[in-house]
Amino acid sequence: MADIVFGFRLFVRLINPAYKNSIMQLVAKVNSKMQFITFSFLESLRGALKMTLLQRIKSLCASKKITIAELERKVDLSQGSIRNWDTKPPSIIRLRKVADYFDVSTDYLLGRTETPSFSTKDERDIQRMIDEMIQGLSNEHSLAYMKNGESELSEEDAELLRASLEAVARQSKILAKEKFTRKDYRK
Repeated sequence: MADIVFGFRLFVRLINPAYKNSIMQLVAKVNSKMQFITFSFLESLRGALKMTLLQRIKSLCASKKITIAELERKVDLSQGSIRNWDTKPPSIIRLRKVADYFDVSTDYLLGRTETPSFSTKDERDIQRMIDEMIQGLSNEHSLAYMKNGESELSEEDAELLRASLEAVARQSKILAKEKFTRKDYRK
């Protein structure tokens, strides 16, 4: 019984990665055999908390108000094939068909990223915003453009700045969508 309570406490802390060091210190107190069993069991439970491919597809189907069977018909997949993806991974072609239908990335479907892809209009808006920021920084009257007293940024620094601005623009677009899009229009 004490092992179960200990395992549960570890599991609760394992959910939050900020507690990783605390977990490792606690696990170190347990003998090596128990450490492996407890840690691998808890890692499998943690993995179970993440949405599976099928759960993501079900969620996307619910947002479009269609069933999985309807999705299979619309993207020319055999009946029941999507339900099998929990046990047998799909081919990249089939996965791409589903991702294209929902206008999300395959990485989102596979759980590698938590944000679906942006629409074409969103991508244009982001690029326009980045171009305007870069142009504003390259203005000769801009003090933010100066680096260590030099009048121009090196090519490498300019690319790093562009990548940083793009990351900020994408994150701000996500936050704006969450905040200002009506709930009934959200995907």
